Amino acid sequence: MIYEVSFECGNKVGGIHTVISTKAPFVKKYFPYTAIGFYNEKQAKKEFVKKTPPAHLKNVFLELEKEDIICKYGKWVDPDVDIILIDSNNWKAKNINNLKKMHWEKYSIDSLGAGDDYDTPVAWAHCAGKLLEKIIVSTDIVHAHEWLSGAAVLYLKGKVPTVFTTHATVVGRAASSSIDIANAVKSRNLDADKMAKDYGVNAKHNMEKAIAKTADVFTTVSQITADEAEVILGRRPDVVTPNALNFENVPDLPSIRVEYEKYREELNEFIRAYFTPYYPLNPSLAPIIFTAGRHEFKNKGYDIFIDSLAELNKRLKNNTVVAFLFIPSKHNGPNAEVLDNIVTYQRVKEMMDTSWEKVKEKIISELSLSDAIDNEIVPDKVIAELRAAADQLHSKRGKNPPISAYNINNEITSMLEQKGLLNRPTDHVKVVYYPVYLGEADKMLGMTYKQVITAGDIGVFMSRYEPWGYTPLEAVSYASCSILSDSSGFGSFLKQHKLIDGLYVVNTVGVDYHTVVKNVTDYLEKLVNMPDEERFKIELNVREYVEELCSWDVQIKEYLKAYELAKSRFGK
Repeated sequence: MIYEVSFECGNKVGGIHTVISTKAPFVKKYFPYTAIGFYNEKQAKKEFVKKTPPAHLKNVFLELEKEDIICKYGKWVDPDVDIILIDSNNWKAKNINNLKKMHWEKYSIDSLGAGDDYDTPVAWAHCAGKLLEKIIVSTDIVHAHEWLSGAAVLYLKGKVPTVFTTHATVVGRAASSSIDIANAVKSRNLDADKMAKDYGVNAKHNMEKAIAKTADVFTTVSQITADEAEVILGRRPDVVTPNALNFENVPDLPSIRVEYEKYREELNEFIRAYFTPYYPLNPSLAPIIFTAGRHEFKNKGYDIFIDSLAELNKRLKNNTVVAFLFIPSKHNGPNAEVLDNIVTYQRVKEMMDTSWEKVKEKIISELSLSDAIDNEIVPDKVIAELRAAADQLHSKRGKNPPISAYNINNEITSMLEQKGLLNRPTDHVKVVYYPVYLGEADKMLGMTYKQVITAGDIGVFMSRYEPWGYTPLEAVSYASCSILSDSSGFGSFLKQHKLIDGLYVVNTVGVDYHTVVKNVTDYLEKLVNMPDEERFKIELNVREYVEELCSWDVQIKEYLKAYELAKSRFGK
């Protein structure tokens, strides 16, 4: 039995949820499997279906309930696996200080000043260890993810084989927005313990170090994170376990080709509504470039993206592109001008539909009565309506479209303006900063992220710190070309394999900024200037290639290695 312990099992709070939920069905092909997660009532309503526990678990649950540890057994809806959720709040209230004292005495984990963001997961993971101690047998393996679940590894030391996976170090995450982690690791020019104190993550860092050194097997998701872990945690991971996707849940290539046409037209409609009031723009002829991610300006490389767009704007002579920045950010509501454009566009479309329906009826009527059609079949009223519609659609001629669909002023809008990406008629790169989470309920674009990346052509992901990088992997899986940095785990993974056209990894570690921008721009220019059909073939080839590399069918073997290694080391 594999018991997979994570704060995110049945409690969606980040990318590790994607890793575990997509991987679980493939682990089940080789081992019986149960997930152990944190009970969050709100998330449990969405992800958890309560079931009657088997008799042996029911008895254990009753024992633990006497200690204020509440266990709930059921199904994790997607990926349809057994799961036990643990509510440890009452246990934490009574025992957290004693637990922290014990961790200090046994592992030198200084958590005196730690807050609830430390106490809650540590108490929960310790309770998970107490549960597992009562239900494990000698052939079982416990696999814990991140420092949040690591207290279970400490509790179970010597009782069962353990595997610990870090998806990024605590110090790496904390410092990534202010220093270049990849270069610091490469030069080994960092004092991790001092940095942990400086960034206020001392307790979490020391917990993570203790777990990494205690687990029978230590793994991480990429070579760059393995280098980082070795320097920061003092142990080189035993196995690199790359992330992957369950491609059974991603449309196949024939479906993507059909969906591309559908969703591209939806995106084109938005672009027409956005730009047509100001000047003519045919979105059908404009490749779609996009970036997406959390609002971490330097860390996610948005400055590189904007500078590359500015350089591309200077280079392009005949082609026009539309670049979207899907970066959720604080804003002051929708831009009234953009809303007006969308409402006007929709109203004109509806009016045209009504007017031309009348014309169509008249044509059919004429044909049924005569062989000839009146030359003045289009009534003057319809012609007048068309002229009125044109006036409405062109109501803002002489102005430039906003660079954001929402009222917002931050470092992204400032840099777009400074670099001359102003959506002028003469600009060959048009930009739309869309600072809200995408979804069909969104009143402006009204598309999900997966629909948008299906419609898109080129994704650019130039993160300076990205232990893996599901965003570019998802973009490629939905048949978009991708440009990404070798500072990401996915980028470094691709560099270990044959790179193909449409999948470009830009060297950033130890490379000066202007060279990075030039290289990104070169790739953009190459893709943008391709004939549409040629680029679309490349997009499909990229998807097919990545499916061969990054399917869980393929990458699960690295986890199997880790499990076998844990068994062989246990008790030695």
